[in-house]
Amino acid sequence: MVKQPLCAHPNCGRQFVEDLIHGHPYKCDFLLRMRLKVFFDLCEIIEKTYKIRSSQNLSVKESGAIFLYICGHNASQRSIMRMFGHSQETICRKIYEVLNVMELMAIDTFKPDPTNITQVHPKLQSDK
Repeated sequence: MVKQPLCAHPNCGRQFVEDLIHGHPYKCDFLLRMRLKVFFDLCEIIEKTYKIRSSQNLSVKESGAIFLYICGHNASQRSIMRMFGHSQETICRKIYEVLNVMELMAIDTFKPDPTNITQVHPKLQSDK
């Protein structure tokens, strides 16, 4: 008996992303909790600004979809492994790669204005 690897279909993830792009208009909203244009914009930002690269077997869009699907559905790495057709090690690596980028993006996006840091908010000043 020939044993197949658990992730025997490496094109599943590529097909998942293609189906998001060309499938029902609300499929991306439902599966990734994000509109398709916003998903494309996010993938472009993480690729161009934060230097996540596509590999021969896994695109930036697929990495983003893996991360967003896990966050949006509280899915396990094992279920994602079967769904996207990649090893658990690859899934884990991509989750943390995108998570690190999201952290950097949050730091860059939500920088407070330095003048506001030194001032106490008026509501707090008036609160006894």
